Amino acid sequence: MRAVVLRRATIKNLNKEWTTFKLVRPPKEKKLPPILSLKEVRDILINTQMDYHRACLTTIYSLGLRLQEGTHLQVADIDAVPPRRDCPYSSRQR
Repeated sequence: MRAVVLRRATIKNLNKEWTTFKLVRPPKEKKLPPILSLKEVRDILINTQMDYHRACLTTIYSLGLRLQEGTHLQVADIDAVPPRRDCPYSSRQR
């Protein structure tokens, strides 16, 4: 609380910018998330009892999704774009 009062007094009375906190704070450390090895992923999938959960985890891992993205995934999201009509390699003909 005292720092706030001191900051306001410095800015108002001395017409100076308060730069003390910019100098004191260390830069925020950026950490990468841990990456599972193939053996760890295989162990997780083998030890998952229910097939439904195994299918969900396999889908999330193979698509490289975040957990939140995987829990909100719907069938329409996977096959959302219909094939182009002029594409000769399209499997569906209209």
